[in-house]
Amino acid sequence: MVHPQAFLQTVEGDVNNHTTLRSALREHSEDNGGDREIQQAWQNEKLIVNSVRSDAGDFVDMEVVFPESQTIKNVVVGASSAAGNKDEESRFFPSAKTSVVPSVVAIADTHNGRHTLTLQEDGAVRVWQLDQAALDHEVKLWKKMYNREDDLSTSSSLELKVDGSRVGGPSTPKTGLDAPKYGKDDPNNDPHVGGNTWAGGTGGSDTAGLGGRGGPYRLDKGHPVHQVSQAKKDEVSAEAHAKAHAMAQEALAEKLREIDMTDREWETYQSYFTRVEHESAQLRAILANLESVAQERNWLRHQSSGELDDGKLVDGVAGERLVFKRRGVSDSPFQAPAGYQQEQEPKRMLFVMDVSGSMYRFNGQDSRLERMLETSLMIMESFDGFERELDYCIMGHSGDSPEIPFVEFGAPPKDRKERLRVLQKMVAHTQYCRSGDHTVEAVERGVQRVAALEGDDRFVFVVSDANLERTGAGYDYSAGTFSPEGRIFQVEYARKAVENSGTTIGIKCTDGIIMGVEKTLLSKMLVPGTHRRIYAIDRHIGLSMAGLVADGRQLVNRAREEALNYKKNYGCSIPPHLLSERMGQFVHYYTLYGSIRPFGTAIMLAGYDQDEKKTSLYMVEPSGVTYSYRGCALGKGQQSAKTEIEKYKIFDMTCREAMKYVAKILNTLHDEVRHPFELELSWICAESNWQHHLVPDNLRDEVNEWAVQSIKEDEMADDDDDDDE
Repeated sequence: MVHPQAFLQTVEGDVNNHTTLRSALREHSEDNGGDREIQQAWQNEKLIVNSVRSDAGDFVDMEVVFPESQTIKNVVVGASSAAGNKDEESRFFPSAKTSVVPSVVAIADTHNGRHTLTLQEDGAVRVWQLDQAALDHEVKLWKKMYNREDDLSTSSSLELKVDGSRVGGPSTPKTGLDAPKYGKDDPNNDPHVGGNTWAGGTGGSDTAGLGGRGGPYRLDKGHPVHQVSQAKKDEVSAEAHAKAHAMAQEALAEKLREIDMTDREWETYQSYFTRVEHESAQLRAILANLESVAQERNWLRHQSSGELDDGKLVDGVAGERLVFKRRGVSDSPFQAPAGYQQEQEPKRMLFVMDVSGSMYRFNGQDSRLERMLETSLMIMESFDGFERELDYCIMGHSGDSPEIPFVEFGAPPKDRKERLRVLQKMVAHTQYCRSGDHTVEAVERGVQRVAALEGDDRFVFVVSDANLERTGAGYDYSAGTFSPEGRIFQVEYARKAVENSGTTIGIKCTDGIIMGVEKTLLSKMLVPGTHRRIYAIDRHIGLSMAGLVADGRQLVNRAREEALNYKKNYGCSIPPHLLSERMGQFVHYYTLYGSIRPFGTAIMLAGYDQDEKKTSLYMVEPSGVTYSYRGCALGKGQQSAKTEIEKYKIFDMTCREAMKYVAKILNTLHDEVRHPFELELSWICAESNWQHHLVPDNLRDEVNEWAVQSIKEDEMADDDDDDDE
């Protein structure tokens, strides 16, 4: 008699009332034993997933059914799957220490079905890769990455497990501190932890090894690394540090001399080259294709022979003879003829590679040093023969220096022996350099060096494993990180963009609001009126900006969306104070995350509240802070403008009186010698029917002429006072 759970059957139907019955034999596992209860079922286009639990509760299976191939595979979700790091076990598998494994209560997919999520009753969420084709592809990539294609056949089973065998753990030195030394070589290469005798040990003192303190340099003999605490490292005296550094420098010099004297070892080079041979060939093909684009043959139209041009059929009917097209080289002066190589500078590329001690220290865990060497070799192999188009340089950075030369501009390695020497020098620097990081300085040096060269294009590529936040440099580059003083530098840099812009003034007068903007004309060919810094958001609200115009336009669009949505939802116009609050929240959002930058623009919002029958003026800064003002200014002349506003007490004037002094202040602060400027004025008052409008052109020109004449009279009065003295 066949047990009812021995087979899994699925029934599928279509619109024609045709049904398809699929059956698959369940795999029987003697280890599981007992009865099995299906708790949760879920399916997508490729597979069906059942959560099956034994009566004893000591294991839960993910039963994955592939209807097309009529096969079933089991993924065991038991206490054994949580083995490994005990801290991680207690954090993610709280019930793993008991005999009962939490049941799967919900199943879903993500990434368009490529991954499956399971939710267990204890709240743990796991991500599974169940797609067999995707698994096969990733296994193939893994084998290729770690050069295991020959070791594992396609038919043999493969278990990929991170068991922490190379991770090690903390270490407490067993001995005190003495002078730095190399140590003894263990003929059996046994692991040594915490001592000060053997070379290649971990977590000890004075000898060459990994994870310890006071040793002259790093030495990896393939053992799990045990790390001493930073407090133990700080116990090493400055004198011992100096001696260790001197020994490291001596060992580095000896290693470099050995490299220069050693013949090329073909096997060593091939072990790296075979990993990047395919990618190097692809990159060379791309570069060769780019070189041939300049001489590519095009379709030549208006020819007397060749293929009939579909676009000139009507012309042919009318008697035109030149209605053909053919492939050939254009004689246009805008395209170089075949065989002619335009004289131009090569593209300059500077590669800044990380050769710090951490690359050597953690290479046994994630092969970061190996991948960096492979990348460097791919660059040198691929660019060989393209020196006229591409001029590259490879320099390194470590705790010793931000600029360690490996390949200079105009002097690429001539053969594979020289390329191998470059790789050997990189490894030597990672082993013998002192701890520390110069990533930021290396970036600055690289940019300065490339900027000083002539080139068609110039690029700097930086490779670093540094944690910039840990080193205290991250807060200078991220809007989501505070500096030790509690500042966010990216927001302050955004304010600098505002301060470098033209001056913007807003005044809340006795009968309305005036806004004036100094629009610098960078070119005499610029069409007047096209370069705007004042916009209408709604009939009763206007916006002026200072800073990056492109950023300001994004804020204009956002403000208009807020006003439109409010009107759709509530049937009335948005109050000015509410719009300013929403814009402040939107701008502030861009200061919370390191992946986005703040807006390099500050805005003023002038509006008329139809319910309260009054005008109001608000300013939103790049930080998202919102203020209400009687009078304010933005831009490079904001401090002087604020002084003049208080001096003339413009906020006690009417709009017609105030606009004269706004124009006078902007003309006074502007440097006419460097760039001409265009005055832009807008108002909200009874004359504009309490709507936001630009001041009429004739009135604006009249006000501007008065301002210029008033400035001249003030200058003449100052000259007379000087003569009287």
